[in-house]
Amino acid sequence: MSGVGLGAGGWSGSVLGVIQANLIGGVSSMASGTATFTVSIPNVGTTNYVIVVTIQNTTDVNPRHLHATVTAKTASSFSFQTAQTTDTANYKANYLIYKL
Repeated sequence: MSGVGLGAGGWSGSVLGVIQANLIGGVSSMASGTATFTVSIPNVGTTNYVIVVTIQNTTDVNPRHLHATVTAKTASSFSFQTAQTTDTANYKANYLIYKL
């Protein structure tokens, strides 16, 4: 069974090219005092993609622990909500999108 597993060179060639062609990542600032956010992304031509969002705040001494719930997707943006509002503008959304 050639090509099975992740041995030496397992992610090279055409497999790596497919992953790179379908993967988008970025960081988006989050405004203070809100719990709904929209992030613009390069147009991927579909809404058939997976989003992973993490929220960071490396500035505030006692940041809120916020979790993102994706609520909408278009080919060029996605929206998410948090259970609490941000209390400062020091929060950022890190995102990774994989187009299926």
